Amino acid sequence: MKRLEIIKQHLNSLEKEICIVAYGRSPIRRALTDFSSISESELAGQTLSQVLKKYQINPKEVEEMYLGKVFTSNNGQAFYKQVLSSAGVGDHISGSTVNKLCASGMKAVSFGALSIACGHSECVVAGGVEKMGITPYILNLRKGIETKVKDTMFHDGFPDAVTKEPPIVIAEQFNKSQNYTLEDLNSYANISCTRAASASKAGKFTEIVPIFIPKSSKKIIADSIKPLKVIEKSVPVLKNGINTAGNSCGTDDGASFVVLCTREKAQKCGWKVLGTIVSFADGEQNAKLFPTSPSIAIKKALKSANLNINQVDYIELNEPFACVVLANSKILNFPIEKINVYGGAISLGHPLGSSGCRIIGTLMSVLKQEGGNIGIAGICNAGGGATAIIVKKE
Repeated sequence: MKRLEIIKQHLNSLEKEICIVAYGRSPIRRALTDFSSISESELAGQTLSQVLKKYQINPKEVEEMYLGKVFTSNNGQAFYKQVLSSAGVGDHISGSTVNKLCASGMKAVSFGALSIACGHSECVVAGGVEKMGITPYILNLRKGIETKVKDTMFHDGFPDAVTKEPPIVIAEQFNKSQNYTLEDLNSYANISCTRAASASKAGKFTEIVPIFIPKSSKKIIADSIKPLKVIEKSVPVLKNGINTAGNSCGTDDGASFVVLCTREKAQKCGWKVLGTIVSFADGEQNAKLFPTSPSIAIKKALKSANLNINQVDYIELNEPFACVVLANSKILNFPIEKINVYGGAISLGHPLGSSGCRIIGTLMSVLKQEGGNIGIAGICNAGGGATAIIVKKE
């Protein structure tokens, strides 16, 4: 018994309070538009340096970085290092690039939280980036002449790991199983776009930092929000389907970061604690059910935090397809009125590697401005997985 008590005390000593002392993101813009003239590492580097500057975080205090990134073809070596170099934060920060598909950015934050919780680091930067318009086409010439050109966006990112079906096909199968109609999906898409437009007009996206376009005086400070007319005019992508360009996410560019640290570190450096990470969890199931995977991760995170859903004020869910929010709202018995209150990926966009961290930052903005205390961010990833993080406003 004494030995067990010693082990328990040791494990408890590794549990550190994980504080959020900075969060922010670039505006989200459609692929191949406003960010076309800057590199992906520069987009992430500018975002990171702006976030650190905004919250007066000295880069010398940061020990690690975890960076969510899905498409890595033609990016060069050690992409996380390229971002750190572009941000001008020094060579002392160790790092890793994380690929968990759509959940990459949130998994990066989970890794950062885990590093602090186990006492490995005192201050970590975590986030993600994606410029979806630069994914290359490839030819495999290693074994002779190959004439079949592959689009790495679809080859590396979209076909399911097991079934090889793209997410939109699986989403359509799920829509059918739930008896969703085109009107159901369009109705939610209208809610998402209306909320995003209202939040933007009211200046609610306080997490956005400006991105400067080199060799011009252009400064990007706002998202390119989907107009309602796109929903009205869009037709189903697949024959006999109901997912359209209007009620689904697009291909987008963006970056986002949070800075995590121990409370002792925040006090020592004079940083204001904005919130804490209460718990985090992953969920996994059959790939055909990936739209509902966030509910699995969220339930696990709630159990770990000894909380119930009634104690949660707001939820941020990623919106690759409208069915994700409709289904998880029902499973969790949580009102849509309190999910994605500033809109989501349908309206704002979904730069894959960034989205998981982006919704954490938006959740922090929501809790601060809408009077909430506890919030959950959840995001599914193709293959049947999901990640969730519970945060508490300071």
